[in-house]
Amino acid sequence: MKYGFQIIGALLLGGLVLLLAGGASGSSTTTGVSREMNPAISLNALFLGQANGDTKTAEENFVKLQEAELQISSVVDPFWAADVVLSVHPADAHGEEDAHGMESDLEIAVLRSTAMPAGFGLKLGKFDLPFGKHAQLHTHQYPFTRAPLAQATLLGAHGLTEVGAMIDWTVPLPWWSELSVYGVNGDAEIFDPDDGDPVLGGRWSNLWDVGEGGSLELGGSYLDGPGALHEDEAGTLGLGGADLTWRWSDPARAHGRAARVSFEIYRPDPEHGEVDPLGWFLHAQTRVGRRWWLGAGYGQVDDAPEMEHAHHEKADEDHAAADWREWSASLTFAPSEYSALRAELSKTEEIDGEASDLRFAVQWNFTIGSHPAHLY
Repeated sequence: MKYGFQIIGALLLGGLVLLLAGGASGSSTTTGVSREMNPAISLNALFLGQANGDTKTAEENFVKLQEAELQISSVVDPFWAADVVLSVHPADAHGEEDAHGMESDLEIAVLRSTAMPAGFGLKLGKFDLPFGKHAQLHTHQYPFTRAPLAQATLLGAHGLTEVGAMIDWTVPLPWWSELSVYGVNGDAEIFDPDDGDPVLGGRWSNLWDVGEGGSLELGGSYLDGPGALHEDEAGTLGLGGADLTWRWSDPARAHGRAARVSFEIYRPDPEHGEVDPLGWFLHAQTRVGRRWWLGAGYGQVDDAPEMEHAHHEKADEDHAAADWREWSASLTFAPSEYSALRAELSKTEEIDGEASDLRFAVQWNFTIGSHPAHLY
């Protein structure tokens, strides 16, 4: 029996080597099915440990899997490419109360055109809406351990992932410029899914070279749909945003000095809303060594709707809305694009109130397999 297991193990290992060798050469299997059309597959695992100096609960003090994400990308035919992203995360990761265990989501399942003329592009399926810069990032691409306070509060903890269609157009200007317009179903938590009206919106992004090794991007976003930021009356939600991103890297050295600064602002306009919310944040990061990054961030939300329920139980419940602020500082060890270890200190507090959370977090992640480039 002992030798039988050894023989079976040797056969399995030999078969794996042959499969890998065949895949590398692009040859067909004995069944006649080519491997040349195999998709690019990657898996990211993201872990988070956190200690809260102000709130001694299991929800604020833990070590857990923050998210695991499987991404599959491939060319479908001469006209289309496709991306599918599946994620697994704790059931309470999106703000559900009294949720336990793990749950899975189909985050993205989209077809992208590859053969449209005149600088046009088309997306069909489920995709992240191009609203601002940060909201389009996956969790493991965040510059800090969590989404900015303004984004989580005003765009929803689930983000803006929708089913519908989007058209992109590379505008013929002396600089890089792209205009995107979309119509989607309206399933995100900031919308009213029972209304039945679609969500319409768009984004215009412009990018310029600034000096040697630098770039500056300016974007504006707007969407309109059935709102869910108010409970008493039905109505529409208009949401506007603007973002500015500056990046620089030393053109003379690979993995040399680098820096990036980003600013975003969100302005919801809920019909029949009792408050006038506004949110913004500023993030800055600099590479201080080949593998080390320092980061700092600050953000604020004014007239945050239902903030006391969504973010902190100790907030003043006599207020229909409150003003909040958040700051963060981080040190990241990133030996490559495939792994990173981050230590972060952050504080969220109610302005002119008593509620606050001082958190220390350690986050680590790794990616295996071939994966598309991160958003620039």
